[in-house]
Amino acid sequence: MSEYPARPTILDFVEKNTRKFAGNVYLKEKVGGKWKEITQEQTRKEAYRIGAGLMTLGLEKGDKIALLSESRAMWILAELGAMYAGATDVPLSVNLGEVSDLIFRINHSESKWVLVSANHLPKIRQALPSCPQVEKVIVFDDTAFDLERLEENEIRMSEVQRLGDHFLASTPEKFEERWHSVGPDDYANISYTSGTTADPKGILLTHRNYTANVAQGNSVISIHEGATMLIILPLDHCFAHVAGMYTMMHYGGSIAFVPIGKNALATLKNVPTAIKETRPHVMLSVPAAAYGGGAKWVSAWSTSPVDASLSEIGALSGISVPVTNVSSRVVIRTTMSGNQVRLVFSNEHSKFPLVLSACSVARSASGDAEVLPCTLRTVRFRGICFAVIPAGGCVTSDPVDMCVKAGEPLAVTTYYRGLSAMRTIGLIGAKSYAA
Repeated sequence: MSEYPARPTILDFVEKNTRKFAGNVYLKEKVGGKWKEITQEQTRKEAYRIGAGLMTLGLEKGDKIALLSESRAMWILAELGAMYAGATDVPLSVNLGEVSDLIFRINHSESKWVLVSANHLPKIRQALPSCPQVEKVIVFDDTAFDLERLEENEIRMSEVQRLGDHFLASTPEKFEERWHSVGPDDYANISYTSGTTADPKGILLTHRNYTANVAQGNSVISIHEGATMLIILPLDHCFAHVAGMYTMMHYGGSIAFVPIGKNALATLKNVPTAIKETRPHVMLSVPAAAYGGGAKWVSAWSTSPVDASLSEIGALSGISVPVTNVSSRVVIRTTMSGNQVRLVFSNEHSKFPLVLSACSVARSASGDAEVLPCTLRTVRFRGICFAVIPAGGCVTSDPVDMCVKAGEPLAVTTYYRGLSAMRTIGLIGAKSYAA
């Protein structure tokens, strides 16, 4: 590979990192009840197939291609493939409730192509009569829920990939020429605002916008190679691109997705299982989800600059402890460096509330170093402060000023009170913030 340019495109970035971490798992998603893993090298090659397939269908450099899908591996593969073909991706929010919202964005962006999952194909079909410039709809799923047949202007992604295989085998130089023609000032995305107060605005984001943001973010973000991020944030969000997709690729980490349900509510119900099965080091969400009272599965990670969770936590996912005026001491290891730490406690598996009266964190596993009290987000009852974790919920401590290094062991002591003799608690996360 040639020397890495001073102003790289997203494609330069992908080429560099997917070769550096070729064998590292990059994408994880649950298919047919089993977690499927895709390496960085496989990610790049799948993007090649999709990009070459789109070129076979007639996609030209600079064409706009709308993308509507749940967060999943194919979302990332499809967007990268479109970029390799020289297209500008127009990611659409799955939360758009009105077909008119889709029509406006597709027409305003002048999208000629649409990438869509089977779950959202019915909405696209409703919108297309009002979007005459759309030439082709690429459907992600070969078999899915209520999808039985395709209409005249629709094609399955598997067929696009087969076309790409033939294109790459017969005319690889044309594919190389196309993606090498993409420059840092070419548009990567058109990201639309919500349109709450007026018509949505299409924000033009170049390849260099993204690669510069990733470089800036990595000056304060530190993630160890092999770490797993569970993405709950929709991938159409710019933050998901920078702090999620590209940051994890840069560090040789992996992205896990919540298993897709038949609708949004069914997908949401899969979050607790995804947390348990993927054991993420980092979670990507929005503040409303992280601290909303209705999100009982939440782990209290937020969109802060640096998030750190736990590795090597052993049985922490289910520690049974008596809760009447007793303490429990466990050792965790942070996965990132920072100057503040928060603790996140889960009561996911209990049918009853759990009451924490205090907790502290020691700088070393031995407990010989300084021990700092960790103030919980509390409620006051008869002059005494407690932190109440509802059944199925979580509670987060206030930040503790403590400079930690990635991999440093910390001892956490927690004091419990409760109404019955036994509860189950899991320490599922810790946060650190960069200076």
